[in-house]
Amino acid sequence: MHPLYKKFIRRSKKYAAHDEANACKTGDTVRIVECPPISKRKTWTVVERNGAVLDSASASALASLEARAHAHVAPHAEATAPADATA
Repeated sequence: MHPLYKKFIRRSKKYAAHDEANACKTGDTVRIVECPPISKRKTWTVVERNGAVLDSASASALASLEARAHAHVAPHAEATAPADATA
């Protein structure tokens, strides 16, 4: 709902995603991941179609994406050197 006009607003966004096998059709639910640029507008690739993984390269990209999402990043310990009083 818009805070001032009190109307419900629908928002959508279109992504140009690379589909190597041309397997996706209109109405499919897909999962996309970011990749190096393929063309001027295309920097996404399709990894899943209707819940099924498309190919092995997409499967590895999806696995690395999920691993990155679930990884716990430990804070880095800062190394401090003792102050040199003879300088």
